[in-house]
Amino acid sequence: MKNGWLKVGAVVLAVVLVVALSGPEALAKGKKIKNALQVAEKMKHSLKEQKQVRFQDWEQAQWALQHMARLRLKGVIKGDENGYFNPLRTMTQAEVLTMLARAFGYEDDAVEMDETFRSLYPWAKGSDDFDEKDEEEGSFKVGDSVLPVVPRSVSWALGYILYAVDQGWVTLDELQPRKAASRAWVAMVMVRALGYEEEAQAKMNVTLPFKDANAIPADKVGYLAVAVELGLFQGTPEGMLYPLKPISRVEMAALIDKFFESEPVDLGPYEIKGTVTEVVYTGFTVSTTSGNTFTFTFSPDVVVLLGKNPASLEDLQVGQKVHVLANADGVALFIKICIDDEDGGEDEGRTIEGTISAIHREDDECTIVVTLASGDKVTLELDDDVEILFEGTTLTADDLLIGDVVVVTVHDDDEAELIEIVTRGTAAPSEGEISGEVQEILVGEDGVSVVIKLADGRTETVRLAQNIRIKWGTEVLTPNDLAPGDKVVATIRARVATELRLVERAGQEAGQYLVGRIEDVSEDDGEVVLKVRDAEGNLHTVRLAAKVRVMFGSKKIDPDELREGDTVRLRFQYALCVEVTVTARERAEERGD
Repeated sequence: MKNGWLKVGAVVLAVVLVVALSGPEALAKGKKIKNALQVAEKMKHSLKEQKQVRFQDWEQAQWALQHMARLRLKGVIKGDENGYFNPLRTMTQAEVLTMLARAFGYEDDAVEMDETFRSLYPWAKGSDDFDEKDEEEGSFKVGDSVLPVVPRSVSWALGYILYAVDQGWVTLDELQPRKAASRAWVAMVMVRALGYEEEAQAKMNVTLPFKDANAIPADKVGYLAVAVELGLFQGTPEGMLYPLKPISRVEMAALIDKFFESEPVDLGPYEIKGTVTEVVYTGFTVSTTSGNTFTFTFSPDVVVLLGKNPASLEDLQVGQKVHVLANADGVALFIKICIDDEDGGEDEGRTIEGTISAIHREDDECTIVVTLASGDKVTLELDDDVEILFEGTTLTADDLLIGDVVVVTVHDDDEAELIEIVTRGTAAPSEGEISGEVQEILVGEDGVSVVIKLADGRTETVRLAQNIRIKWGTEVLTPNDLAPGDKVVATIRARVATELRLVERAGQEAGQYLVGRIEDVSEDDGEVVLKVRDAEGNLHTVRLAAKVRVMFGSKKIDPDELREGDTVRLRFQYALCVEVTVTARERAEERGD
């Protein structure tokens, strides 16, 4: 492929191309970034000032949390003015070229291209735009210059499109800026940008091991073959590649992040990989293989992952290998706990520990939901050849029970290949009473269940009736008021709990929970602060975590909807309140409003 596609007559147009006519090696062989220092400086500048990590809607693509978090912190991707990333929205070719050029540090080159050539486009001169129905691709001539058609509607991406074409990432007849970018088209662009054009051409006649290989356009086979070899693209557990499917924003972010993980740039103290040597209440210390030691404090908005799955600070332990991104103040914003022997691998064969909280069986397929110690839930499909073991005995998927405490070994495609049952959940008795301590509250499609630890150490998983009566003394509660550690007596009818009697509430002594009445709601430096008076008359000042969960009955509400006079149950983690449950609310006339 050759570049230098502009036939330039004017001297001013020739000057700008000096920096761009260096051949199609935007990234040299071996996936090395030719301007790594520039990329690193931009990423460090972004990390230096960062305070927040999460997008409002990133749970739509939980599998890619690590990719979105890393790229947001490094300034490669941004949300809209409301903090939404729209991860599932498909991208146009113009958007893909823009994201790639920005990620690889060519934004200044794109701006220069835009400033030099923009005046040659008809819409910039006050003339009619291109006929966007008839001329969505191709080129047009202005004097001796040959330019790609870029309609007014995507004029914001002009410089990035010009740069990509000039560098050989895409040819004029392959470009339709407003068209959705297919996975095959993206593979072609990225392989060329990484400098693997020759390798792709050599693989144009290979047969790829995917069920939909016949759907791959003949001129894209080699590019997809190379992209798969590089680990940029993977097939689904069903063996599909979906080459013609439009790529989403989160899929594009994952591709770029995988590249930077395989060929990282030096971000100094802002990005550290090493071993945890100390964990304290406010932070932790990491030692690198070179012998350097770094101490971080926890951000209230910190993202913690165990492999690729959501975790909490409670999962952080001495001896673990971690990948940390921090700002200039040494505040850890992203912590990935690595669960393989590689610092940044794709966590093949990772393990997940937790309690089975839901089981979905349909035909020959089985899916389980595992609740982690942090309260986060992970949904896993069972591999067709999954091995299930309990005390040396091999079981089947039909033998799994809600309440089973398990260690699950998972493929990178989120299919469980091995399930080791540590403690068995048990079906509730059909009639009678059981008493013990609540271990976990499980919410599934079938309703709410509680795991109760009996006096002999066994656990019983009991589903609560929809109209269950829950009493604590003279107070009537709801399932939302239950908490691990509560001691209860459950009345069972037809294997369902129809009544729960609480004999002792949990957590207050250990500082994990607080029950009281809100006397004041205020805001301090963007954080919501409550003053709560407990039953003994003590007044507590409580700061809410940035992502606090606030429930009013079964409805999730915003923190600013809390009111003076609300009776609340608060749950704490690392000195911050992470959950507020409103158990009672005064009427307006009682408050004097």
